[in-house]
Amino acid sequence: MKSEKVYVITGATGGMGMAITEKFKDKGRLLLADVSLDRLREVSRGLAATGMDVEIMECDVTNKIHIQRLVERTKELGNFTGLIHTAGISPQMGTPEQIMKVNLIGTELMLNAFIEIAEKDTVVVCIASMSGHMAPKEEDIDNLLDHATASQFLEKVVNVTKEDCTLAYRLSKRGVLRLVERSVKEWGKKGARILSISPGLINTPQGRKAMDEDPNVLNNMIGINPLGRIGEAGEIASLIEFLFSNQAAYITGTDVRIDGGVTPILQGK
Repeated sequence: MKSEKVYVITGATGGMGMAITEKFKDKGRLLLADVSLDRLREVSRGLAATGMDVEIMECDVTNKIHIQRLVERTKELGNFTGLIHTAGISPQMGTPEQIMKVNLIGTELMLNAFIEIAEKDTVVVCIASMSGHMAPKEEDIDNLLDHATASQFLEKVVNVTKEDCTLAYRLSKRGVLRLVERSVKEWGKKGARILSISPGLINTPQGRKAMDEDPNVLNNMIGINPLGRIGEAGEIASLIEFLFSNQAAYITGTDVRIDGGVTPILQGK
């Protein structure tokens, strides 16, 4: 049996994914997954130039066949130690239906597949968002979000969101928060932990895209931020490193906000 620790990072070519890859480069075998094989190859070449060897694999997180291939490759490489699921799209990157498919359905499909190979001390961290804490909290909507892989889910949830991509994004991330909480018992039976983190506005290509499309976003977010700045991808990576450590061994089934304190301000607290 192979004993090498294997960490799977989805959305690996994004700003957060790259920062996490750098942070975890000496911890075990890294399997980088992304929807774009071309970008993965480019990233892999860049890492190889620095002496870093990684495994890459194309994976559309809404595609069950892609996900199962990723699971099988993980098993071939060694012991499944961690999944860091950063794959997702912002309100600027798709329709409400696409946002739900990638952010919520994709996350549920990933968790359903990877729990089969979970081991004692496996850790999963899903990237949610502070936006998930700003979503409407209504019983009917929550019940809908809790059944994201059910038939007619997309039709029903798009009817709720209409053409509002921001609302769709918020609801998709609320769905992720609830999914992690619901999953804690099942992962715990394997001796594994599962968490989500909720970043605020982060200095990544995706975050900068939001700022470029609406310059007021940056000024407004800094203006209300108690720390007076936006976050950095390295800070996300450092939090995840801590959550994987023995110091966090009793933390599971919960969300950790990393937003500079913006969420309670926006909630009027």
